[in-house]
Amino acid sequence: MAVCQENRHRLHIFFLPFLAPGHMIPMVDMARRFTEHGVKSTIVTTPLNVLRIQPSIDHFNNSSENNWPIEILQIKFPSSYFEPGENVSSFQSPSITGELLASMNSLRQPFEELLEKHRPDAIVSDALHVWSPDSADMFGIPRLVFHGCGTFPILVSTKLMDHIPLDDGDDEKKFVVPGLHHRIEMRVSELPGYVLKRNIWTDDMVRGYRRSYGVVMNTFTDLEKDYIRDDVATSPSSWEVGPLSLCNRDKTDMILRGDVIADGFSATCMDWMDSMKPKSVLYVCFGSCGKFTIPQLKEILSGLDASGYPYIWVVKSVGGTHLSEWLPEEERRSKKGLILTGWAPQVLILNHNSIGGFMSHCGWNSCLESITAGVPMVTWPLFGDQFFNMKFIVDVVKVGVEVGDMVCSEIAEERRVMTRWQIEKAIRRVMDGGDEAVAMRKRVSTLRSLSLKAVEEGGSSFNNTRRLINELMKLKHDKA
Repeated sequence: MAVCQENRHRLHIFFLPFLAPGHMIPMVDMARRFTEHGVKSTIVTTPLNVLRIQPSIDHFNNSSENNWPIEILQIKFPSSYFEPGENVSSFQSPSITGELLASMNSLRQPFEELLEKHRPDAIVSDALHVWSPDSADMFGIPRLVFHGCGTFPILVSTKLMDHIPLDDGDDEKKFVVPGLHHRIEMRVSELPGYVLKRNIWTDDMVRGYRRSYGVVMNTFTDLEKDYIRDDVATSPSSWEVGPLSLCNRDKTDMILRGDVIADGFSATCMDWMDSMKPKSVLYVCFGSCGKFTIPQLKEILSGLDASGYPYIWVVKSVGGTHLSEWLPEEERRSKKGLILTGWAPQVLILNHNSIGGFMSHCGWNSCLESITAGVPMVTWPLFGDQFFNMKFIVDVVKVGVEVGDMVCSEIAEERRVMTRWQIEKAIRRVMDGGDEAVAMRKRVSTLRSLSLKAVEEGGSSFNNTRRLINELMKLKHDKA
């Protein structure tokens, strides 16, 4: 009876992630972080996505010092749009289309059935679940928005949607993004479609954002302080609780985080990294949805080899094309690095002392994980807000370099091919130990220290998490 009574007095939060790794992984991390603060956390997702996160949750529940395990509730996905993987990472193109978002509406009814049954005290739902504010209002439950990106890219998107550059037919001409603390130059060719042409789902997202109780951000105050202040002045309440990846403290946490491990990643890979000199290896990964044409893959490989630095490269399939079809096994074995296919334990790799640089698509999670590991970046954005993240890394915190002038597109064939010479040059700028590289390493090392302090007891993100929980507890008691 005492346990039941205590359970009733605990804050209960539903976490509803979007069905894409870059959105789901940090929300699982957030559920872990809140559980460590005494919250009863429940993750709601579909059966195939449960398979992706269950090992990590089981390890957390079995090893956690608290007595309250994270619960996972399954809701069937009635739409056939996501078959067979129930995840954006299984698509040939990662484009967030109107059809995709419409299919997400089919989650609403089973989610509301769970709300009716379990009556949580609050909901944290991804911004892309544009129907969730209505569900929250129906049951009188406060809903918090989770964005899978930082404050800076949100502000840049907002300013550009309100002030789209004049269309004079020249998509390559640079313009300055208005109203920022730093001079940020961009090209129209670097802008995602949702900025250039607002549509129903972007408007729904904005409305849901404004209707929410507040916003939970995977960032930390010392990283984006100027832009967090700007956002607070124009938005609902905001709580910066990151970097969320830092809740993965031991090797098993890092290995289990995300998905089934990559083909070829094993103890042998760890031994290989252990045999390398400190900060000598380049890690290359373009995210769960980063796909390239075969000509571009060959240029990447040539650039990596020409740089002379050992590397670990995580490669995704190309339209069903297997790695062996463009890189024969015997040639693969002769290369200067390790080439893996599938999913790799990125946090584990980045935190190995052999890693000296990270070539990345600039997803927000990857940017944060690189910063928290103290690793400078070679930036290669592909689509969406990744170009805004790249500008943040290169021009705001100055811990990375660009490969070259690129085109924003979810379709690999529409992007400009980067040559082996451009790739080699960018790698050398980060890895060669020159003045530019030394300055970047010093800056990213400082940010790493600040990120660790943010999540420690008394740090900004720790305090923000406690402040949010206390507010929600007050709402719970007032409602009672």
